[in-house]
Amino acid sequence: MKDVLKISIVDIQNNQLATNKTMAGGFGTSSAYSKTNNVILNTLQKIKSKSVRIPLLEFGYLAHIFESQGHSVDIVYSAQVDTKSDVFLIYTSLVEFKNEMACIKHIRDNNPTAKVGLIGLLPTVLSEELLILADFVIKGEPDTFFYLNPINKLKLDGVLKGDILQDIDELPFPKWNKFNMKQFVHKPFFSNKTVYPVLSSRGCPFSCKYYCAYPIFAGAKVRYRDVDKLIEELDYLRNTYNAQAILFRDPTFTLNKKRIEELCDKMIEKKYNYLWACETHPTCLTTQLIDKMKAAGCVAITIGVESRTEDVLVKSHRFDTKEEKLIEMINYCEKNNVKIMAGYIFGNLNDTISSIKNTINYAKLINTSYAQFTISTPYPGTEYYKDIKDTITTFDWENYDTYTLVFKHKFLTVTDIETLKNKAYSTYYLRPKWLFKRYLKNKVYDLLNRR
Repeated sequence: MKDVLKISIVDIQNNQLATNKTMAGGFGTSSAYSKTNNVILNTLQKIKSKSVRIPLLEFGYLAHIFESQGHSVDIVYSAQVDTKSDVFLIYTSLVEFKNEMACIKHIRDNNPTAKVGLIGLLPTVLSEELLILADFVIKGEPDTFFYLNPINKLKLDGVLKGDILQDIDELPFPKWNKFNMKQFVHKPFFSNKTVYPVLSSRGCPFSCKYYCAYPIFAGAKVRYRDVDKLIEELDYLRNTYNAQAILFRDPTFTLNKKRIEELCDKMIEKKYNYLWACETHPTCLTTQLIDKMKAAGCVAITIGVESRTEDVLVKSHRFDTKEEKLIEMINYCEKNNVKIMAGYIFGNLNDTISSIKNTINYAKLINTSYAQFTISTPYPGTEYYKDIKDTITTFDWENYDTYTLVFKHKFLTVTDIETLKNKAYSTYYLRPKWLFKRYLKNKVYDLLNRR
């Protein structure tokens, strides 16, 4: 292996949907809202394809790590790949699987001496199966692996498994100068501002790991970054890139409420002009914490509601939020101009037509700024996948997009699910209650915020 390498880190983006491989724990999601010619859903799909695009944090970390080791780094976010590098690291997902495999063939045909490696959550859980397609597979967090194992000292063959880095503050800050950052936006939260992802912790302890892919990569034990180190990174992003919008990528950002209060206090003291958003569990919010987050620049919070039928939640190993607490937190956020993106899942194991209709009506009742209706997806590597593997109807990975039913459901047909999903999106976003109380209010607030 040469001392100095040319390394291409590749995220193939070849379809017309809002494909974000950082989502679903790293398996990726796309905005394939409807399989039918539904005008409303097709319109929503087009809007989202231009409105939400998030860079992979792993790429930012890897760019800094490899450059620090003296190598040349090329970041690829497109359908086209220059095949002249020494090493290719291809982020392999569910939602662009075929295009990623075509990319490997293209590299092999044009540069047979190059080393081709696969990184991401899918190669972690299907390492042996995918190894036949590449020279090597990284099993686990690729940034940690290459931080602990300099690439030019490695034999890049077979399945390469690294240790979990307990002190994640050791990692350098992600480096974004190799990226065309203007393409990365989250318009529902930040309008046209470029969005920079930041990770303040890794791991999630909640029982919904039964179906959720996040803990596969990072584990159930939470590894926190030091608050002062986070402030140092926020300073770095502001001073180096003039960053104005931050998306915290922790699966449960406010798990340690005291820690987030400390972070907010320091952000307020710094007088940042950041707008930022996060994802968390409703039980990890209080009105006091929301006030402090708002004062520090928080404009949106993503939460999972999933279903409002108790036996559906129990079957999914979902830690429930009592209805009174859930509505209190949502109403308090929305009243104080902190937008809520609420997620719902249709087709859980005990779901019926009736329970899904109940969830749709509940979503309308709480009337969050945004709602997302997805279909239960058994991700490889989860206990959920193992439990229902015999009922899975397709192993075409691109159908594992959170909008397609991929197993034979006990109570619901494919048509039932598709009809209910279409109804949810169509009726939610066309209601006067949402259009006037949420949409118009948010537009006015966003305009004032930009000014």
